[in-house]
Amino acid sequence: NIRRRFEQILEEVRNTRKDLLLNRTRMEEARPLRAKPQETRTREEAERLAVLETAALTSVDRGTSGVRKNHNETQSIEEEFRDVRDELANNAIPDVRPILERIDTGIVGPLHEVNTVDFDNCDDLLVKLREALEQQEDPLPPFEAAADELGAVIAKLEKVLAQMLKNEDYNKVLEMLRTVIRGQEDLKKQTEVERKKRLIEGLK
Repeated sequence: NIRRRFEQILEEVRNTRKDLLLNRTRMEEARPLRAKPQETRTREEAERLAVLETAALTSVDRGTSGVRKNHNETQSIEEEFRDVRDELANNAIPDVRPILERIDTGIVGPLHEVNTVDFDNCDDLLVKLREALEQQEDPLPPFEAAADELGAVIAKLEKVLAQMLKNEDYNKVLEMLRTVIRGQEDLKKQTEVERKKRLIEGLK
């Protein structure tokens, strides 16, 4: 379930980057129109430019909202993996140390870096991109900077996903953990039955 959610996050970040690149291309095509003095533009040119600039702003707002949503979701994934890692460490699973190290270095560590550094960088760059569009500055450099930073995030998330998929031993250990937890739950239920039985016998 965690992996499926993570794959969805990754796909959404990819789509955000594609959307920005598409609108970056459109703004590059609009460069000649933006370079013309406002009073020399035809009505059609002015309307066309307004459509392109509005679409670019909408793309940036959509991207900012998506990045913030994905940031929150990725923080949740990191916390869930930390919880799973702690469960593995605390339940005396045999031969678990190498798997704990792979979780730390291949999943939790990279996710923590993305959550504490990379998503914040993306957010800042998208804010600067919006300011450039609003102030009629050249938006191409901030478009490229935001797309590059999202590309770096995607590369890191893809490595984490590869680590999740690669960990066959991790899946085996999770099944062992489930068995331990089921055993604990069965023992708890059995203890409760015995307690109730003794209470009933004490009332006779």
